[in-house]
Amino acid sequence: NFWKQYNQPWLQQAIDRNDVFKMATPPRFDFELGQSPLIRKDRLGKRSLTGYGKEYLEMLRNGYRYDPVTKEMVR
Repeated sequence: NFWKQYNQPWLQQAIDRNDVFKMATPPRFDFELGQSPLIRKDRLGKRSLTGYGKEYLEMLRNGYRYDPVTKEMVR
C-alpha cells in the first residue's frame, strides 16, 4: 500500500519538523458539483478518501489548518 509505505511516513516526518505545506489544490468538498479533490466515488457510489484527502486529514489531525490567503497548511 503506497500510502502506508511511502506517503504517510514522509508526511509524518514533515509534520514532526513543523513544515508548512503549499497546497496547489484548495482542500474543499464540492458535493453540490458532484466532485471533490478529497473524496472519490466508486462505480457503486461508495465514497472514500483520495490520497490527497488522506494527506489533508492527517494534517488536520496534527493541528494544521488551511490558510486560503497563502494557500498553505499551517499550524
